[in-house]
Amino acid sequence: MDILGIGLVAHFGKGMGALKDALSNGVAPPSTYRLPHRQEISTPVYSIPDDLFDIPAIRAARRANRFGKMAMLAAADCLESSLPPPLDRVGIVLATGLGPHASNMEFSGGLIQYGLDQGSPTHFSHSVHNSAAAYVSNMLKTHGPATTITHFQSAVGQALQVAKAWLDSGRVDYVLLGAVDEIGELMLYIFHEGQLIDKTDRIPGEGSAFLLLSRSGPASSRLASIQPMRSGVEADLCLVDDSSIIPLPTPHQTQAVATGASYSHLWGKMPTGYIFSLACAALKLTPEVQKVLCVDKSSAIPAMLLER
Repeated sequence: MDILGIGLVAHFGKGMGALKDALSNGVAPPSTYRLPHRQEISTPVYSIPDDLFDIPAIRAARRANRFGKMAMLAAADCLESSLPPPLDRVGIVLATGLGPHASNMEFSGGLIQYGLDQGSPTHFSHSVHNSAAAYVSNMLKTHGPATTITHFQSAVGQALQVAKAWLDSGRVDYVLLGAVDEIGELMLYIFHEGQLIDKTDRIPGEGSAFLLLSRSGPASSRLASIQPMRSGVEADLCLVDDSSIIPLPTPHQTQAVATGASYSHLWGKMPTGYIFSLACAALKLTPEVQKVLCVDKSSAIPAMLLER
């Protein structure tokens, strides 16, 4: 598959330019989040600055939740970085680890507080995991299929497989593959109680990133090609994604993985952070660096090779 465009938003800002600057200069320190119902609990977080959401497309979707707005922001940025594809031939595949859990908890909390027949219709619709993909499709006016994959460890890897199947079968000509995860009160409480957060190595983050994918074509029309790592192929550079907030064993770790660079600290710990490492891999491609291997440290996602 070819990557034709990349859009993203995270703590470091919006767009590939912001990511490139973060790779060179680092990011701002994390902010401090206090749990509304447990003010004595505070935790560092890599959150998205609110001013990034102040664009016309986001303002028009005034009922959208933060989860959906992050996806819309990254998807719009992705298409701005590439030639617009025929919208009737674009499919959307969204990956998430925790889904819109903040909206889910708001809906559940409303039922508890006001009664089982007083649930908020808005919170209910936003609690559906495919709601963010629907917001993206409505914003871009696409007419192809849309689906959301939820898995705590391998959502991005599964989304790549679905995108390839759609392209290979001819169901669509382009796939807007995205990932989104947000910071929420319940998530932070669970991670805090499980001692999964510290101020140096494991700081929760939130963000969204999208790749515009197509079938393989001329090298001049793409940012990079992406495919599973093939045996016998040597990469010029290896990147290791270490975005999982849960420490996991790495039984398949190789020497290449052990010596690879990792940039996960730029966006924080989130289940779908691997997609940001793919964006970093695309930035690292140069005439001197023709092949970049992107490895998931937890081994939940197959290693992907990006080429010029």
